[in-house]
Amino acid sequence: MKDCSFLKPTISAALLLAVFFSGDAQIPKFTGQPTRGDARLADYFRNETAVLSSNCLANIQTLDDWKSKRAEYRRQLQEMLGLWPLPERTGLKPVVTGRITNDEFTVEKIYFQASPELYVTANLYLPKSLEKPAPAILYECGHIRAATNGISFGNKGFYQVDGARFARNGYVCLVLDTMLAGEIEGIHTGTRDRGLWWWNSRGYTPAGVEAWFGIRALDYLCTRPEVDTNRFGITGHSGGGAYSWTITALDDRIKAAAPLAGMADAQSHMLDGVIDSHCDCNFFVNIYRWDFPQVAALAAPRPLLIGGTDRDQLFHLDSTMRIYEKVRRIYQLYGATTNLALTIAPGPHMETPELQLAVLRWFNRFLKGEEPPVEMAAKKFFAPAELKVFEIRSTPTSRILSCLWRSLKKDQRVNSARFCAKKFSRPGRMRQRRRWSLCACFPSSVTEFASARGISPASMMFCCGSIFSKTRRPNRLG
Repeated sequence: MKDCSFLKPTISAALLLAVFFSGDAQIPKFTGQPTRGDARLADYFRNETAVLSSNCLANIQTLDDWKSKRAEYRRQLQEMLGLWPLPERTGLKPVVTGRITNDEFTVEKIYFQASPELYVTANLYLPKSLEKPAPAILYECGHIRAATNGISFGNKGFYQVDGARFARNGYVCLVLDTMLAGEIEGIHTGTRDRGLWWWNSRGYTPAGVEAWFGIRALDYLCTRPEVDTNRFGITGHSGGGAYSWTITALDDRIKAAAPLAGMADAQSHMLDGVIDSHCDCNFFVNIYRWDFPQVAALAAPRPLLIGGTDRDQLFHLDSTMRIYEKVRRIYQLYGATTNLALTIAPGPHMETPELQLAVLRWFNRFLKGEEPPVEMAAKKFFAPAELKVFEIRSTPTSRILSCLWRSLKKDQRVNSARFCAKKFSRPGRMRQRRRWSLCACFPSSVTEFASARGISPASMMFCCGSIFSKTRRPNRLG
């Protein structure tokens, strides 16, 4: 057996190894009537949501208030993502496995290692007309897969239209695969779809993994001679919007951001119920009791375009407006309201042409300082298989994954967690468990709270321990 002594708890490996839990049953749907305890829990969550919302940025009255707290807020976010202190920036070891070209741009098929043996696949779009280093866009993919016969081509096969559009308008663009639907597939929806509630009990969130991927992708772009490293932009829709928000908050190298959807506030999550449709990668482990506009505010005073649609069933318009209004107050303190904009297009949950046009014009304004003619033809130039980085039979394996998997199989806490999750997952309780993870709002007396609801305090502490601010911190990546 290989030596696994090098292994440390990592949120990245924890996500990837979850793919081995293929036998986990799907979470049962609620079919019964709410109990009196469910009603009491609903009241509790309603009250706590009001507290989170009212406290969000309420202590910021002046620009000095914000500046004195901004660095600590960023550190808190890093901690809630499992990224404090930041993991070591080990060698990326990038490899270009192939190139595709047409009359307007070249696509390089690349991979790099965000951490040793943690592979990230991507396509780099390079305009052929470049005469000097160009601004670069980090495009974060959403949850749409491109796969055939069980072979994943990565998200980038579907989102190639975005890379091509930016390249045709003079930008270098890196289209980044996600952990969920990249060429080496993992799982994002462990709690939503698979009952893996021990993710929360061990302080794990896939949001931290995607944030680390994005930070290392910027590191890679900094090595490319075609890129002006002082002009980075970031965008993406839905899940890609969520990662765009987080990476912008964590990394000042982003000079202009245009996240599309990807964020809802606590009121929308908790009271409107959108949390039940969202992927785990939308959430940090909320030990500091934030509401989501606090993440968005960390973009200030850099140019920020907030985008959405008026009939988005996952990221409601009223939530987007509330986020915008809270963030606008921070931009007002900077005297930088011209760096903040809101664009709402007609339509459901999708990256509409109107949103794409607004994003391109935003980047032209702030990364190029000009308003050139826009080439907007959104079309696919390649079959998804052509954009695959690895050959089908040469996808690498990870020593991190195999060792962590062997380690966790011996860890009785995992078995206990899965047992507790089954015991604790009677219909009607699924939504409460996800809300606990978001709110971090348990009363101080866990025993009293649990006993009043017929729940074992030990099971509750174990299965949901990550949301107790004094008992659990997110596991650190690296």
